[in-house]
Amino acid sequence: MPTGAQFGIGFVDPSNPDYDRGHCDQDRTHLANFTVGAQTPAFGNAALRTVASNWRVSGILNARSGSWLTVTSGRDNVVQRHGQPACRPDL
Repeated sequence: MPTGAQFGIGFVDPSNPDYDRGHCDQDRTHLANFTVGAQTPAFGNAALRTVASNWRVSGILNARSGSWLTVTSGRDNVVQRHGQPACRPDL
């Protein structure tokens, strides 16, 4: 029996493997990365220079679209009745 579809248990319909075609969990449509950095100036006052000069602050923001939604029925819809309760709904 072929594996790789629906939790690695085989195809829902072995005579139609294209029925199980879909996106993988790591597939994201939108990805964006932003980096920002700032450094405090060198102050002339000796006390202020010791306390507040040359500090660096930076940040990274990673934004991405959500993962794909997979609807499950709670029923075993597979032709072979494999006992897996999280099958996709059957129209």
